[in-house]
Amino acid sequence: SSASAHQPTQEKPAKTFDDAASESSDDDDIDALIDELQSNPGVDGSESEDDGPVAAGEARLVPEELLQTDPSYGLTSDEVLKRRKKYGLNQMAENNESLIIKFIMFFVGPIQFVMEAAAILAAGLSDWVDFGVICGLLMLNAGVGFIQEFQAGSIVEELKKTLANTAVVIRDGQLVEIPANEVVPGDILQLEDGTIIPTDGRIVTEECFLQIDQSAITGESLAVDKHYGDQAFSSSTVKRGEGFMVVTATGDNTFVGRAAALVNKASGGQGHFTEVLNGIGIILLVLVIITLLVVWTACFYRTNGIVRILRYTLGITIIGVPVGLPAVVTTTMAVGAAYLAKKQAIVQKLSAIESLAGVEILCSDKTGTLTKNKLSLHEPYT
Repeated sequence: SSASAHQPTQEKPAKTFDDAASESSDDDDIDALIDELQSNPGVDGSESEDDGPVAAGEARLVPEELLQTDPSYGLTSDEVLKRRKKYGLNQMAENNESLIIKFIMFFVGPIQFVMEAAAILAAGLSDWVDFGVICGLLMLNAGVGFIQEFQAGSIVEELKKTLANTAVVIRDGQLVEIPANEVVPGDILQLEDGTIIPTDGRIVTEECFLQIDQSAITGESLAVDKHYGDQAFSSSTVKRGEGFMVVTATGDNTFVGRAAALVNKASGGQGHFTEVLNGIGIILLVLVIITLLVVWTACFYRTNGIVRILRYTLGITIIGVPVGLPAVVTTTMAVGAAYLAKKQAIVQKLSAIESLAGVEILCSDKTGTLTKNKLSLHEPYT
């Protein structure tokens, strides 16, 4: 049964992916990526009952005996509850960052730290004008950035709601329509024209013929023929035919879910422009500290009062570090995001504009580049 549990390796839609890591054999690179995404840990069955977490890109193995569902009767209600408790809902995990933390993060950074220190120093010296200006710049930077990203996130959430679909499964011998996120491994799912497949599964209807659009996975517009025993993948669409399939993977364990987990794992970090700004801020901060040490030493030997020394410190800090830079950069990017919104482009994170602004050459893909591993360039349009 272990070999049967590893059935997804029979169908390899991801052979259309090309990581181009090796110059000697591009086909070997594609096969390596396919093996990484389609391989299931615990093929020998020893890990089939492991309820612990799995690494990004890995699948949680469903024992083959749980997939031997009677296609004419489906799962019972009690069995559905057990499997939902064990495998969870059929949805990909999302990192929901706290709004408070997201807002506070706009006050984090080398330049922001200097501005905050200067604000505290200005308050201590009762210099309320400088204190108000610095706090105003900090709040402007945080407010503009937070509002822009919050609005973009709200729009995306509304779009996700419109994508919520249903699935028709056999439960207790009856065809029932349920929310797609309630499908569990072992369910018998009905496929017909127009069905958007919500999970990975294996065709169990004998002598059936299906044509399934896998362009969401491969980018190839041509429908793929499917027969008894073949794999169907989440986010694919049935273009022709009718049949049933047994659900083999849900949520993050689907092919698409594992690919998304690998992408999310590799897409962390700051944008290049943000790193450059932080680097500039650190350099200026070091120069300001060195200057302050020189000034403090000179004032010590001249026996200047502590208040005068602190005023020198505040002045040098404000002059030496571009306190208005974060607000200017954030406001500029927010204006760019508003312009893109008019072009029907949603900017979820302002740092994405920084990265896109640094692009010098943009190559757009066409059908065949991924699926055939061939790239051709004709007359570029600029």
